[in-house]
This record gives sequence, structure tokens and C-alpha cells, in this order.
Amino acid sequence: AGETYSTKIAAELLIGEQTDSKEVNFSVKDLPVGATGTFSDESCKPGCETTLTIATEETTPAGIYSLTIEGIVKDKDDKEILKREVMVELEIKVERLSQRLDVVQLSDKVPAPLTLAPLNHTERNVFLILYTEEQPLNNCEIASRARLSASLVPECLSSLVYKGIPLQRSFVNDQLFWKLNPLFKERQAKENIINLSLQSFL
Repeated sequence: AGETYSTKIAAELLIGEQTDSKEVNFSVKDLPVGATGTFSDESCKPGCETTLTIATEETTPAGIYSLTIEGIVKDKDDKEILKREVMVELEIKVERLSQRLDVVQLSDKVPAPLTLAPLNHTERNVFLILYTEEQPLNNCEIASRARLSASLVPECLSSLVYKGIPLQRSFVNDQLFWKLNPLFKERQAKENIINLSLQSFL
């Protein structure tokens, strides 16, 4: 610990015209003890870039942490009209800090080179549901299609993120929805990164 890491985030919101000209306000949540996150520009209009710098102290425990980068759009009365979040993985080692970032939904970039941990049967099943679905799904919809208890879905999704699967989160009417990063989806189709077999689709 005691290191810093910086990365650029592009604001390219996939939203309607009514919010295209409004600024995106950035924040980062769920940082480990002793870590701070700052943006070179805390807000900017779509089409811009901001740099996120994460700094740790010597006392910051080593480990792997799931962070949330959030982009919020507000109207002229400071009322929230759109929020986008994405979970990212932060790995803190004894001598250095490294971060594998699946850049915010505000940019649809997939990191490369890509190294993923193997998925178990349940994780592969949930991944396949997200991979074959074009629209975002909430936890209940995922549970129904995967034939899982709704209480197990958040744990499974967190495990997918921990293993390197870039998932995008969005909120609609106070409900959380999940979607696979589109560029990762394209890459999976070309390279079969997850090693899905034909039987997986039957």
C-alpha cells in the first residue's frame, strides 16, 4: 500500500437528447480504509474525459476490493434525473497498487490484455443469461431465468465482477439493472473467452 493509481474515464452517455447537454457528476464509492479517490474534473459534459486518481496509505490493508464509480446527471433544480454505476475491481498488494478497470458505463471500453478467473456452474449460467440478453435485467429477472433464489443473485453477480467480468449497472425507478459490457460481449463472440460450448445454448 502507500501507492497511487490514475486512470482516464470517458463520459459518453448513452441517453436521450434531454440529458445530452447536461454535465455528468462523478464519484467513487466503497474505497478501502485509508484510500481516497479524486477526479481531475468532478463533472463534465459527455464527450469529455476525467482522470480518477486513487491514493492509499501505508496502513491500507492489502486485498481485492469491489469499488463503484458513479455518474449522475441533474437538472437545473439540482434534482437527479439519471444515474449510472459500474463495479470495478481494485487490487492492493504489499508493494504496489494495481487496478483492473472496466471503465464506467460512461465509456464502453474493455481492458486488455484480459485475464479472467474460471467460472463455476452457477456463475456460467448467470453469465450466459446476461450474454444472450440485449436488455438490462434486474435481480428478480435474473433469478427467474437462472432458476436461482433471488437472495443468491447479488452474491453471484459480485463473484462475476470479482473474477473480471465487466458488468454495467443502471437504476430505473429505483430498481437496479445489470447488463454485460457491450464490447466485452463482442469480444466473447469472437474469442469465446469464457469457453462456452454449444451445449450451453441448448
